[in-house]
Amino acid sequence: MANPGNIQAQGIIQQLHSQGMSYKEIGRRIGRDSSYVSQIARRGNKGASIVPALQQIQGGATSVNVPRRTTRGGSAARVRGKTRTFHLKSGRTRHVTNVKKGPATLKGSLQEAARKNQRVQWDVHFKKLKVYPDKPPQEGWASGHQPAGWNAQTLLDRINNPQEGDNWRPGDVNAALVDITRQQNPALYEMNQPDEFNLFTTE
Repeated sequence: MANPGNIQAQGIIQQLHSQGMSYKEIGRRIGRDSSYVSQIARRGNKGASIVPALQQIQGGATSVNVPRRTTRGGSAARVRGKTRTFHLKSGRTRHVTNVKKGPATLKGSLQEAARKNQRVQWDVHFKKLKVYPDKPPQEGWASGHQPAGWNAQTLLDRINNPQEGDNWRPGDVNAALVDITRQQNPALYEMNQPDEFNLFTTE
């Protein structure tokens, strides 16, 4: 027997899509991958848990913080991608999420960091990174971090609502992290073709 919540989610997504909203945009607004949204629309076999968020989107919300599912033990389920946990000598715990692209994974990690009030920093791997003007570009990493006075939630809000001077579209996590990294590394002459992200959160 079909789950009524799944059918409701399917109906809302189909309605939003018929009104011109892409699956990618719906996913961006609720922090989920477009393939997940498309699967709900086509099959109606999941989605009950995001019905409240979809209803907010129907009402005009541009971004909704949807809690991630939890395990049977009550802890947050791991997001897609490789997430490792390290226990530091200081007694704090650091979580590292590694993805090739994975905007939904990165956003999910940021949402989790915001929920736990964790600090955030990251490394971005570029296929072309130029350190000296007279040297050819090479592959390499550049590091970024949440700007002074920001927390993870501030960063999320800014990603979803870029201000003048920000070079990313609303909700584009990858582009936002790259742009902030550029701003924080003015000595680097060229940073092109980002292809991997390491996101660090520290409790």
